[in-house]
Amino acid sequence: MSEHSRLNWGDSKNSHIYILLIISLIIFSPVFLAEGKTCPDCPVTNGNNPNFTINASDLSNGVNLPPIENSVALFALRASNDKYLCANGGGGAAVVANRDAMGAWETFGIVDLGNNKVALKAFNGQYVCAEGGGGDGVVANRNAIGAWETFEKIGLSEVTLQAFNGLYVSANDGGGDGVGANRDSIGGWERFRLIYRENGKYALQAANGQYLCAEGGGGDGVVANRNAIGAWETFILIYRGNGKCALQAANGQYVCAEGGGGREVVANRNAIGAWETFGLIGPRTFYVNEGEKIQNAVDKAWMGDTIIVESGTYDENVVLIKKLTLIGWGNPTINGNKIGNAITLYADGVYLAGFNTVNSFAGIFVRSNNNIVTRNSASNNDQGIVLGSSNNNQIIGNIANNNDYGILLGSSDNNQIIGNNANDNGDGSGIGLWQSHNNLVTGNIATSNSFSGIILDSCNSNDIVGNSISYNNANGIELYKSNDNNVLENNIANNVKNGIGVSTCENNKIMMNNVLNNKYLGILTSYSANDVIYLNNFVNNAPMNGYSDSPLETWVSPLAINYAYNGESWSGYLGNYWSDYSGTSNERGVGITPYSNLGMPSAGKDYYPIVKQFENYVLT
Repeated sequence: MSEHSRLNWGDSKNSHIYILLIISLIIFSPVFLAEGKTCPDCPVTNGNNPNFTINASDLSNGVNLPPIENSVALFALRASNDKYLCANGGGGAAVVANRDAMGAWETFGIVDLGNNKVALKAFNGQYVCAEGGGGDGVVANRNAIGAWETFEKIGLSEVTLQAFNGLYVSANDGGGDGVGANRDSIGGWERFRLIYRENGKYALQAANGQYLCAEGGGGDGVVANRNAIGAWETFILIYRGNGKCALQAANGQYVCAEGGGGREVVANRNAIGAWETFGLIGPRTFYVNEGEKIQNAVDKAWMGDTIIVESGTYDENVVLIKKLTLIGWGNPTINGNKIGNAITLYADGVYLAGFNTVNSFAGIFVRSNNNIVTRNSASNNDQGIVLGSSNNNQIIGNIANNNDYGILLGSSDNNQIIGNNANDNGDGSGIGLWQSHNNLVTGNIATSNSFSGIILDSCNSNDIVGNSISYNNANGIELYKSNDNNVLENNIANNVKNGIGVSTCENNKIMMNNVLNNKYLGILTSYSANDVIYLNNFVNNAPMNGYSDSPLETWVSPLAINYAYNGESWSGYLGNYWSDYSGTSNERGVGITPYSNLGMPSAGKDYYPIVKQFENYVLT
């Protein structure tokens, strides 16, 4: 997507992701950890129904996400009642698990303390504490991390095996009497911890802590009574498609639900048939260390699996064509070597967090839907983060600095762009939307970009709310051929051209923005009609606070507003605050004479200019 000058006054420039994961937080409990790695705390989020919301009152120069030391992402924790944990009452009350959607207070930073210990930091910056030894409830109101603010993380990647008869494999009677495929529901004995060993081999640990074993070379039945993992306690999982697999034992024979599941499961079959095929319910976890290839783990993983990438530098181009959770632990760097994109998402429902992406065409390129991309950094790329024909994604808390372009959306609808930094991009805008509709762009910081801070080109019905936009080399916010958008509560200051530029647009609402000290105009509207512009602060923009060539713009509220001013209640029309307005006011805080310093005589007037900045007018 090319970016070129639309408003070139002054210098010209052409230019249900449900993860079946159990998260246990145990306080000072001795925990049996199986040999080999298991999945750490992973986010549990419904990517098909993005509900991450932040109120405008939470915004100040970008979203106030809590400072998370040594953390790769914000996590939401969902309990078995399908509700989200919430630091209720700003952390002062007990942490509860009764919220239907994720918001600021339903997200926690996971602070890695080492040695498998973590702390949880809530939105208020306070730490979760097991108050009174845990008996008095868990709260989120501690300033520092101590013993009771420290938790041990136990990640359990659990699976259930379903046989051809529709029944579940069970470690019958604690595993001592053999493993059968004869249970019609999933309980503790029907769940197995899946532990990756090496070379595609896995061990399965039952609820008794014992490992499945192909006893007697497989002829005597599979049991779950071994204390350690050896050759007969490892199996190769062979993917058969549609979420089904076969298990091959050390003797090269396949596990079979013998006798229709009525007898013990054995490992003595030479070929894979219906009874040697099992449905695999639950995700697996892969770990990638520096020197290994992330793409190899991606290719080996099945849909729904989790991949944890340790810190280091990885010279490759990672492509995801299946729904996975891909997490960088310790902010690993993916170097695309100018060959293509560092990370490309072609699959829907991906969770991507914690990576640095550099030296690529795009650091992160999304060509799919319902993804969550959070806490990543994209720098020194041609483009930082790109969404192309991609819908219903959440791009939250990322850094897209020092690229040619920052964050770009092309033909992408219903996305949430929340709390990102897009600064110092050298050939274009911080955040750019092209032919993209119904998106939310909120709480972002766009500073010192070579073109505009935020630009909308041929975009309709977007919400641009609560962003901080400053020191860009063109306009702060620019709308071109874009209609029915809301531009609300943004801080727009010290941009080289206009604070807000509107060209060839209709029916946009521009309200409650602080537009300060921009070097050309506070606001410019050109060839536009029926935009409603009111309750904005236009302060010390030079040489003019506003300019318009259109008589069809509206500079006051469309209806009378109920508001409080100077401690009294009023109702009436309200316009904008203009720092160069010299008229007198009535007791309602409204100028008696119109503001008419809008350039061309045909531009119209602000007939109800407010004489103090809009914060002094409290809407009721």
